[in-house]
Amino acid sequence: MIDSDNVLLLRPASARSGFPAVGIARSPAGHTEAPASLVLATIYYRDRPFDDEFLDFFDSCARPALAAAGVAPLACLQTEYAENTFPALPVRTGEHAFVWFARFPGTAQASAHEDRLAHSDLWQEKALPGLSQLVTGATERLRLTPTARSLLR
Repeated sequence: MIDSDNVLLLRPASARSGFPAVGIARSPAGHTEAPASLVLATIYYRDRPFDDEFLDFFDSCARPALAAAGVAPLACLQTEYAENTFPALPVRTGEHAFVWFARFPGTAQASAHEDRLAHSDLWQEKALPGLSQLVTGATERLRLTPTARSLLR
Protein backbone atom coordinates (compact mmCIF):
# COMPACT_ATOMS: atom_id res chain seq x y z
CA MET A 1 0.00 0.00 0.00
CA ILE A 2 1.58 3.25 -1.14
CA ASP A 3 -0.81 5.75 0.47
CA SER A 4 -2.65 5.09 3.72
CA ASP A 5 -3.47 8.57 4.99
CA ASN A 6 -6.89 8.96 3.36
CA VAL A 7 -8.88 6.07 4.81
CA LEU A 8 -12.61 5.53 5.22
CA LEU A 9 -14.01 2.61 7.21
CA LEU A 10 -16.70 1.09 4.96
CA ARG A 11 -19.24 -1.72 4.96
CA PRO A 12 -21.56 -3.10 2.25
CA ALA A 13 -24.44 -0.69 1.62
CA SER A 14 -26.86 -3.62 1.55
CA ALA A 15 -26.77 -7.38 1.98
CA ARG A 16 -26.01 -7.86 -1.74
CA SER A 17 -23.68 -4.94 -2.42
CA GLY A 18 -20.31 -6.03 -1.04
CA PHE A 19 -17.45 -7.26 -3.16
CA PRO A 20 -18.40 -10.57 -4.77
CA ALA A 21 -16.54 -13.76 -4.04
CA VAL A 22 -13.72 -13.93 -6.53
CA GLY A 23 -13.38 -17.02 -8.69
CA ILE A 24 -9.71 -16.53 -9.50
CA ALA A 25 -6.67 -17.55 -7.53
CA ARG A 26 -4.36 -14.97 -6.01
CA SER A 27 -0.99 -14.66 -7.74
CA PRO A 28 1.77 -16.50 -5.88
CA ALA A 29 3.79 -14.77 -3.17
CA GLY A 30 6.62 -12.79 -4.68
CA HIS A 31 4.68 -12.03 -7.89
CA THR A 32 5.47 -8.41 -8.77
CA GLU A 33 4.04 -7.78 -12.24
CA ALA A 34 1.24 -5.25 -11.81
CA PRO A 35 -1.91 -5.84 -13.84
CA ALA A 36 -3.02 -3.40 -16.54
CA SER A 37 -6.48 -3.20 -14.99
CA LEU A 38 -7.87 -0.21 -13.16
CA VAL A 39 -10.47 0.16 -10.42
CA LEU A 40 -12.53 3.32 -10.39
CA ALA A 41 -13.92 4.39 -7.00
CA THR A 42 -16.68 7.00 -7.02
CA ILE A 43 -17.35 8.58 -3.63
CA TYR A 44 -20.47 10.54 -2.70
CA TYR A 45 -20.71 12.50 0.55
CA ARG A 46 -23.62 13.91 2.46
CA ASP A 47 -24.26 15.72 5.72
CA ARG A 48 -26.09 12.75 7.26
CA PRO A 49 -25.92 8.95 6.92
CA PHE A 50 -26.96 7.44 3.61
CA ASP A 51 -30.46 6.03 3.96
CA ASP A 52 -32.90 3.78 2.11
CA GLU A 53 -34.08 6.71 -0.05
CA PHE A 54 -30.57 7.12 -1.45
CA LEU A 55 -30.00 3.38 -1.84
CA ASP A 56 -33.35 2.97 -3.61
CA PHE A 57 -32.56 5.83 -5.99
CA PHE A 58 -29.08 4.47 -6.71
CA ASP A 59 -30.45 0.99 -7.45
CA SER A 60 -33.48 2.12 -9.48
CA CYS A 61 -31.96 5.01 -11.45
CA ALA A 62 -28.18 5.37 -11.21
CA ARG A 63 -27.33 1.68 -11.55
CA PRO A 64 -29.41 1.24 -14.77
CA ALA A 65 -27.84 4.41 -16.23
CA LEU A 66 -24.39 3.06 -15.43
CA ALA A 67 -25.31 -0.28 -17.03
CA ALA A 68 -26.55 1.52 -20.15
CA ALA A 69 -23.14 3.24 -20.29
CA GLY A 70 -21.46 -0.17 -20.16
CA VAL A 71 -20.48 -0.66 -16.53
CA ALA A 72 -21.97 -2.34 -13.49
CA PRO A 73 -20.78 -1.44 -10.00
CA LEU A 74 -18.57 -4.17 -8.63
CA ALA A 75 -19.46 -3.20 -5.05
CA CYS A 76 -21.31 -0.44 -3.22
CA LEU A 77 -20.14 0.45 0.28
CA GLN A 78 -21.02 3.08 2.84
CA THR A 79 -19.54 4.47 6.03
CA GLU A 80 -19.13 2.00 8.87
CA TYR A 81 -19.61 3.87 12.14
CA ALA A 82 -17.89 1.26 14.31
CA GLU A 83 -14.72 2.07 16.19
CA ASN A 84 -11.48 1.62 14.25
CA THR A 85 -9.88 -1.42 15.87
CA PHE A 86 -6.61 -1.00 13.96
CA PRO A 87 -5.26 2.30 15.31
CA ALA A 88 -2.03 2.03 13.29
CA LEU A 89 -4.16 2.98 10.28
CA PRO A 90 -5.84 6.34 10.94
CA VAL A 91 -9.43 6.40 9.69
CA ARG A 92 -11.33 9.58 8.82
CA THR A 93 -14.30 10.00 11.14
CA GLY A 94 -17.35 12.24 11.19
CA GLU A 95 -18.04 11.73 7.49
CA HIS A 96 -20.89 10.04 5.67
CA ALA A 97 -19.74 8.37 2.44
CA PHE A 98 -21.18 6.05 -0.20
CA VAL A 99 -18.63 4.48 -2.55
CA TRP A 100 -19.18 2.40 -5.66
CA PHE A 101 -16.38 0.56 -7.41
CA ALA A 102 -16.00 -0.55 -11.02
CA ARG A 103 -13.19 -2.55 -12.62
CA PHE A 104 -11.87 -1.93 -16.14
CA PRO A 105 -9.30 -3.84 -18.23
CA GLY A 106 -7.22 -0.65 -18.51
CA THR A 107 -7.17 3.12 -18.45
CA ALA A 108 -8.52 3.45 -21.99
CA GLN A 109 -11.68 1.52 -21.07
CA ALA A 110 -12.15 3.59 -17.89
CA SER A 111 -11.80 6.81 -19.87
CA ALA A 112 -14.27 5.52 -22.48
CA HIS A 113 -16.75 4.76 -19.69
CA GLU A 114 -16.43 8.29 -18.30
CA ASP A 115 -16.94 9.68 -21.81
CA ARG A 116 -20.07 7.54 -22.33
CA LEU A 117 -21.49 8.86 -19.04
CA ALA A 118 -20.76 12.44 -20.09
CA HIS A 119 -22.80 11.84 -23.25
CA SER A 120 -25.55 9.66 -21.74
CA ASP A 121 -28.96 11.33 -21.68
CA LEU A 122 -30.15 8.89 -19.00
CA TRP A 123 -27.18 9.73 -16.77
CA GLN A 124 -27.12 13.48 -17.46
CA GLU A 125 -30.88 14.13 -17.36
CA LYS A 126 -32.10 11.69 -14.72
CA ALA A 127 -29.41 9.99 -12.61
CA LEU A 128 -27.02 12.90 -12.11
CA PRO A 129 -29.68 15.48 -11.14
CA GLY A 130 -31.23 12.97 -8.72
CA LEU A 131 -27.87 12.19 -7.15
CA SER A 132 -27.14 15.91 -6.87
CA GLN A 133 -30.30 16.36 -4.80
CA LEU A 134 -29.38 13.49 -2.47
CA VAL A 135 -25.71 14.27 -1.80
CA THR A 136 -23.81 17.20 -0.37
CA GLY A 137 -20.24 18.04 -1.21
CA ALA A 138 -18.25 17.26 -4.30
CA THR A 139 -18.12 13.77 -5.78
CA GLU A 140 -14.66 12.19 -5.74
CA ARG A 141 -13.41 9.80 -8.42
CA LEU A 142 -10.29 7.83 -7.67
CA ARG A 143 -8.41 5.72 -10.20
CA LEU A 144 -6.85 2.84 -8.30
CA THR A 145 -4.26 0.43 -9.63
CA PRO A 146 -4.57 -3.10 -8.23
CA THR A 147 -1.41 -4.61 -6.83
CA ALA A 148 0.22 -7.63 -8.43
CA ARG A 149 -1.53 -10.03 -6.01
CA SER A 150 -4.87 -8.22 -5.74
CA LEU A 151 -8.00 -10.27 -6.30
CA LEU A 152 -9.43 -7.21 -8.10
CA ARG A 153 -6.84 -7.38 -10.85
